[in-house]
Order: sequence, then structure tokens, then C-alpha cells
Amino acid sequence: MSSSFPPPRTKLLLTSRPCRPESRRAIIVHDMNNKINAVLTSLYFYEEDVETTQFGFKKTEINKVRREIKPLLNLVREEVHLGQLQNYPVDLRARLRDLLLRLPRFNAKELEDCYKDIAGAIREFNELAEEGQRLSEIQPVQEDVKLGDISQFVSKIVHSYQSRYPSIRFRLAVDGVYLTPFCASQIKRALENLLNNAVQSMGEETGEITVNLAISSYSADEKPFTQIEEGTYVRIEIRDNGPGIPQDVMKRLSEAYFTTKRDGSGLGLLSASNSIAKHKGHLFIESALGHGTKVTALIPSLPPLPII
Repeated sequence: MSSSFPPPRTKLLLTSRPCRPESRRAIIVHDMNNKINAVLTSLYFYEEDVETTQFGFKKTEINKVRREIKPLLNLVREEVHLGQLQNYPVDLRARLRDLLLRLPRFNAKELEDCYKDIAGAIREFNELAEEGQRLSEIQPVQEDVKLGDISQFVSKIVHSYQSRYPSIRFRLAVDGVYLTPFCASQIKRALENLLNNAVQSMGEETGEITVNLAISSYSADEKPFTQIEEGTYVRIEIRDNGPGIPQDVMKRLSEAYFTTKRDGSGLGLLSASNSIAKHKGHLFIESALGHGTKVTALIPSLPPLPII
């Protein structure tokens, strides 16, 4: 008689190892890759919207832009495996800078939203390029940390993913307003990498991804790992109902460049871990075959606001 209980979930703390300088350079290029993917995804939806409208936008124009973007993606993939930015092709930024000039703006909301998505991805791509240049010049990177409502920030990112992947159901659970100091660009990069992994685990088709935000306080005997400090954290959980991760693969997830994906770089989790570690936070992953995967980010929190 077989047991109805699920198999035990394997846990791994991803923020236990420091990120080496050469890996940080590769991470930046990997995240540039994410931005180019975001542009491509928006272009696909843009094309679909245009086909159902009477704006008369020529299909040849969108294909022309796409032909310019695809070689950039290949170049970035090559750079990821090199792990260096010294030979970063300068025409990447120039081509993306001109992209919006090729896309007309319309009053239709779905097209205007797509235009904003593309503009945001290009702006963030340029910010990453500047960060990479500072790293190559061995200058300290100044992080823009501000006090803000991280729950609202995370909610906006999750809603953007629901628009991008309508066949996947995104569920968001937030039980309060969490004011805490955080760097918006770093947290966004971390969430994008974690959500991308969740989406890819289900083949970008159907499935469910749940994002939970809550406040958690850990005492010495409550900590999920001994390396985690006692204190109060904003806890961000991303859970998917994908196939789960085998134990032999789980053991290697903290290794740079390790991947089981045909076109993967093995840098997504490392990038997310690096962004969370910069907040003196922690990132860990739990999974079991046939029962999906859960990734938890812990970000040090200010004490909760009193209820008035």
C-alpha cells in the first residue's frame, strides 16, 4: 500500500556563498538577456494586438525590429558564457536606443501599455550596461536604497507577468503594507529571475504561480537555516506547481553556470541570490519531484506599523 503523503522537500540555502567578481560581471549580462527577452515578449503581444485593430500598422515593420533584436540576444548569450564585459559590443545599446523610434504610439490602451513595457525594459538594460562598465573599471557600485512599500512594488511586477503570460495563473497574497528600505532595481532583478524560472518550469504554457508576502520573525530555534540571523523579515515566497527538481540537481543549484536548460546560462538563481544578499537578506529553495518548487526571499524589515 503506497503512502498518500508527498515526498520530503529538499531545502538549499542559496545565499551561503559570496559572489565572485567575475560572476557579478556575468550576472549583469545575464540580466541584460532578461531585458531583451522582455522586449521580445512585448513585441509578440504588440503584433497580436495590432493584427486585431484597424490602425493599419504594417507587419513588415514589426518583423524588421524583431530581426534587429534577435542577433542581440545571441550576442548576450555569448557574453554570458564568457563571463566578461570587457568585449561588450557597443552597438547593443545604440540599437535598443533607436528601437522606440520605430514603434508608433497609439491611443489604444493595450498598445500604450506595451509601449511602456518596452521603454522600461530598454531603460533598465541601459542601467545594467552602466553598472557593468563601473564593474569593469573596478569602481564601487552605488545602490539606490530607499524606504518604500515593498508589497506594492512586488504586486506591480506580478501583475506585469500575468499580462505577459496570460495562460499561466498568477495568484498574489499580501496581508499588509510593508515599509522597508530596499533597492528597487535589485529587487526587481531578483524577482524577474525567480518568476522566469517558475514560468519556464511549466513550459510557459499552463500552470499556477503563487506569490505570498508576509512578515516573519525568527528566534534562534525558529530559523530555517542556522546561517540566518534572528530578526524580522519581509518574506517573499514564489511557489509553482511545476514538476519539481530532482535531489541531484538541487545540490548543484548554487553553482555558477550550472543549468539543465538547453539555452540556459546557470546564472538566474545566482543573480537573484546576489541581489537579496546585497540587502543582507537570504534566499532559499525547496522542492520535491511531482510537487513543484518554492523559493523564499527574506529581506530585513522595519518593525510593523502600529494599528490605529
